[in-house]
Amino acid sequence: MKSKSPSFTVRDAYYGDYDGENAYYVIAEFASEPTNDDLFNFNERILSLSVPVHAETDQLPFIQSGYTEDGIYYEVHGEPPAQYRSISQEVTRQVTYEGKVNPPQQLYWEEQIYGITYTGTLQLVGLIYRNNQTIASYKGIITSKN
Repeated sequence: MKSKSPSFTVRDAYYGDYDGENAYYVIAEFASEPTNDDLFNFNERILSLSVPVHAETDQLPFIQSGYTEDGIYYEVHGEPPAQYRSISQEVTRQVTYEGKVNPPQQLYWEEQIYGITYTGTLQLVGLIYRNNQTIASYKGIITSKN
């Protein structure tokens, strides 16, 4: 009879650099010492989980579209912040690029929210490649320019 793999808790997950390529790191804590088979099963389970981006961008409100400096079409989707007027807003924005793209780790962002212009730098927090599209999720705090 096959023994049950030890339970685990994911403590952190992030994108980082590995030999010049983006890599998805997962920090997990196991309930007991895992075997090689347990680690293999863990990898299969992690790969089956979705990263923190929506697979279908049409589930989120459209914000804007445009072209990168390289001529790649993109669309931006995201929820409007709950706060009506404030000096700063925390936002998550999902950028969908046509084709397989290596998106930037940081993204300068400017957006009008409730008639106020906000700007700031957003950090890449998730990334998937699906249906010939790269979907990157960015999060950060933007501040009022007005």
